[in-house]
Amino acid sequence: MPRLEDLPALLTYGQVAGQLGVSVSKVKKLVYAGDLPAVDVGERNRRIRRADLAAYIDSLTPRAS
Repeated sequence: MPRLEDLPALLTYGQVAGQLGVSVSKVKKLVYAGDLPAVDVGERNRRIRRADLAAYIDSLTPRAS
């Protein structure tokens, strides 16, 4: 798995899913819920900025063991 900083500035839902270890449908739910911002690229494509993914990851609270 590539490091986040090695990825392009705009990520597909599939790339984000790979980084988070979740499904593409989970990424879509995060976007639609407003938890993970996405930008429109053209009329039919949405992408997630690498910086927004990093901010989302930083906002996650670790679980207590």
